[in-house]
Amino acid sequence: PKITTTQRKELWKRTSFEGKGYRGLSDESLEFYGFRVEHKHGGKSVKAVYFPETRDGKLQGYKSRHDPKGFGWDNIGITGAINDLSGQCRFQEGGKYVLICGGEFDMVAAQDMLREYQDMKNQDDYNRYAVVSPTTGESSAAKQCRHHYEWFDSFDVIIVGLDSDEVGRESALKL
Repeated sequence: PKITTTQRKELWKRTSFEGKGYRGLSDESLEFYGFRVEHKHGGKSVKAVYFPETRDGKLQGYKSRHDPKGFGWDNIGITGAINDLSGQCRFQEGGKYVLICGGEFDMVAAQDMLREYQDMKNQDDYNRYAVVSPTTGESSAAKQCRHHYEWFDSFDVIIVGLDSDEVGRESALKL
């Protein structure tokens, strides 16, 4: 079932938006996307990151990723390909560009890079570029994106930026 208010409050008690430089990602972008970070005892290293998942812009649950690469151990609520793309709820109006990345951390890294570009061009008061990722990995990207055709159609240019490995290349072709 969908995440409850009690479950969300419990998660928020033990987590924060502070990644403290985890994987080189900015706390600003982690907060922008609503990621929650749980630190190990002592607070110096990351235990898990929780990615919010929405459907029609409404919170359904949180997908978990335990460091270094353990997925789904502590998922809360409804998660998976039936939901919106990760980050999609942040860009409801459409726009000129949308970038599809291979995963949530790639999405945040790309957002950081594009935000730095806007700062360099003195455009830090501009809206952020739309950057999203599939919630269940690159291999299911085409299937999940297919369900959001109308949303993608609200952008002029769709950029596919998946990994350059075999899975990423095959998934990009399907997209």
